[in-house]
Amino acid sequence: YLTNLLRTDTQNPLLRIAMARKELISGHFERVSQTLAPALNSEDPQVKQDAVWLLWQSEEIQYQRLPLDSPKRQAVREQLLRQLAETAGHEPPIQMLAELARKAISLGDMKLGSRLFDRLASSEQINADYWYVDAARVALQHGEYRAAAEFYLVARKRAKNIDEQRRFFVAAMH
Repeated sequence: YLTNLLRTDTQNPLLRIAMARKELISGHFERVSQTLAPALNSEDPQVKQDAVWLLWQSEEIQYQRLPLDSPKRQAVREQLLRQLAETAGHEPPIQMLAELARKAISLGDMKLGSRLFDRLASSEQINADYWYVDAARVALQHGEYRAAAEFYLVARKRAKNIDEQRRFFVAAMH
């Protein structure tokens, strides 16, 4: 259905994003960048942001599928991190910024992840301690125990009551 619609309206960026999402889910990664090309050049910032994020996700999945001993792996990882930092610099929405921070940590860049979680914590939308607890959980999932403890201690400093402070302190010590 999408393919037929796209044939009749080849430059429609929203159709291209929907088609690229379908290709990503289907595992047709080689088609994703070609499908997104017009959307990546869109003048609509939201369309462009969605296209960049889909392309990044496609490249991340391809990176994850590389053998651990592949000579390409390090270069692809560094490219993904550069793209993450660039995307974060364009003031993405809060939920996307949170995902970018998680992805940075999962790719081993604690510095970038921490900086992005700091930005989240300074936003007024959700309690700051929430973001640091989230960062600690992500760090733990990736074996970054020291970083997780540091995030829990920052959450403790920002906690609103003694019970939360105690809970975050105990979590940091585990």
